Amino acid sequence: MFSLVGISMLIMACGPEGIEAPVVAFDDSETTAHNTTTDSVNPAKSWLLDDLLKVNDEKQLIAFFGAKQVVYDTIRGPEGTFTMGTKLMKGTSNEVEIIWYNDTAHARVASVKIAKHFYDKPLKDTLFWKTKAGVLPGMGLDELQKINGNAFGFSGLGWDYGGAVIDWNNGTLANTNVFIQLDVPELTGFSETEMAQFTGEQTVMSNLPILKRVPLKVTEVILNAGKD
Repeated sequence: MFSLVGISMLIMACGPEGIEAPVVAFDDSETTAHNTTTDSVNPAKSWLLDDLLKVNDEKQLIAFFGAKQVVYDTIRGPEGTFTMGTKLMKGTSNEVEIIWYNDTAHARVASVKIAKHFYDKPLKDTLFWKTKAGVLPGMGLDELQKINGNAFGFSGLGWDYGGAVIDWNNGTLANTNVFIQLDVPELTGFSETEMAQFTGEQTVMSNLPILKRVPLKVTEVILNAGKD
């Protein structure tokens, strides 16, 4: 079960110094998106993704969020793979994909995932989920590096597993249950020599000078619950 603290975090977004933001009505997420605000400068007004790892099963999600917000559906993975799981707030910019350890009973959360696509509405109008460390989709490279407290390594862009953070370099996000995916909407204006610095099957450090010109954003955040 959610603790009272966890429930409060999910029902209402808390601003600085514990000031409560407007209560969220989950029966109309699109209306909620217009009535509640958050932004990457003050992500404290977002809901904590970590609290979803405490959910016992899909029935608990339905009891808390309502049946219309909980859909058992196909979850797509890399290279055309897919599995089954639960989508919370499906079809909205607040959608969360949940994978279960017990897929038959839809119970025991294995992982939760949030994503941000470049064609979404502005972040301040639509995104509410973040990790307790402050990571959220749409965040830029500098913001993520600041949270980590260190430069970090990610897989070079331009191939199937490009943009995945693979080394937190002993930062605060090292040895945590978070997986981050980075991407850009397009890459133009770079020479082949410049592109070779941050593309392909290599580890690229986030403080590489040329990345100041690359509009990298966090596009996926996955929290893993750990071993079953």
